[in-house]
Amino acid sequence: MERLTLPSETEVAIVGGGPVGLLLGCLLTLRGVDCMILERRTLPTPESRAFGIHPPALKVLRTAGVAGELIRRGVKIAGGQVFVDKTRLGRMSLDATDPTFPFVLSVPQTVTESVLERRLYELAPGALVRGADVTAAEDKDGGTYLTIKTVSGGRRARLRARYVVACDGKHSTLRENANIAFRGGKYPDCYLMGDFADNTPFGTDAALFVTGGGIVESFPLPGGLRRWVVRLPERMETRDANDLAAMVRERTGFVVPVETCLWMSPFGIEYRLAECFHRKNLFLAGDAAHIVSPIGGQGMNLGFLDAGELATTILFLLNPSEFLVRGKWQPIPSSYQYEESRKNAAKTALRRAEWNTHLGHPCPVWHPHRALIWGIVNIPKLRRHFAGAFTMQGLDGK
Repeated sequence: MERLTLPSETEVAIVGGGPVGLLLGCLLTLRGVDCMILERRTLPTPESRAFGIHPPALKVLRTAGVAGELIRRGVKIAGGQVFVDKTRLGRMSLDATDPTFPFVLSVPQTVTESVLERRLYELAPGALVRGADVTAAEDKDGGTYLTIKTVSGGRRARLRARYVVACDGKHSTLRENANIAFRGGKYPDCYLMGDFADNTPFGTDAALFVTGGGIVESFPLPGGLRRWVVRLPERMETRDANDLAAMVRERTGFVVPVETCLWMSPFGIEYRLAECFHRKNLFLAGDAAHIVSPIGGQGMNLGFLDAGELATTILFLLNPSEFLVRGKWQPIPSSYQYEESRKNAAKTALRRAEWNTHLGHPCPVWHPHRALIWGIVNIPKLRRHFAGAFTMQGLDGK
């Protein structure tokens, strides 16, 4: 069988070339680490389910040298309009959440991936290999040997890596190969989201509607677009743009221009956490390590924060002398510290995501969530606390 052309050895093999794997590759190559990124897909994903980048993740992206371009190509969401049914309660500002990035950046995942891929090419041409499917991993001689085949053609190769990072998503081959449990479940909730021309008065603000029929969320996107997200009623069979527009109008009073729909998709939500994030030479990051509800936009960001901490951990494991400055050791990261720090962050994100999910349930007039929403908007201490939680403060391990 014809062999796939790859180097025989690398310091770090990253399996999965989505946003988390690409960012980790950039961070490692910037620090002089030789790495290969093996991506099963032959082309970038055309969909942009994830779009919000929170301040802690922007700081990691700045380290990789891509935050500036992403900000230029995105929309800064500096606040959110909050409604109960069709009554506006007020605005939650994000100005005080972070002195460096006092906003959530709205930029499609496709743009984020393309910017990261271009940056990786600048740093290490050839580091990303598309169409490479990792089918097996074997620990041997102080490293890990990966068996790789091409998605088309079946050519094979074998690559030895000192460390391997699984960034290959919730169905991670490497996690399953290592027999690492991935515990969790699914929520019964279903949602529908779509991108339309923005005809609202919200400008660059997000909007949140807590209603008797279920939550409605609205976010600005680049190019004069706006994403609408609605919680679906139970047993709803048809799910098209007209359905979404009808629910938005019924619950909020806003008329979505159906004819401008560019993309839409129903989605369910689940929660999962890996038993461990590190075993022998293998590390887990991103969706391979944890799945959180997309309500709240934490998933991709949590993976970016994993990448930021893991890059430092791997650098120490490969080159400990880098942490000896003027004869004094700097704070030393470890494999176990990475696991403890990132697993704790994931647990916090899961708790926040669960609260966000419950907030999305139908909220009748008597429901206590209505009083809580009023307090979040009108009581400064509550407003600051929830603004920090919504922007993922405290999940960067610092």
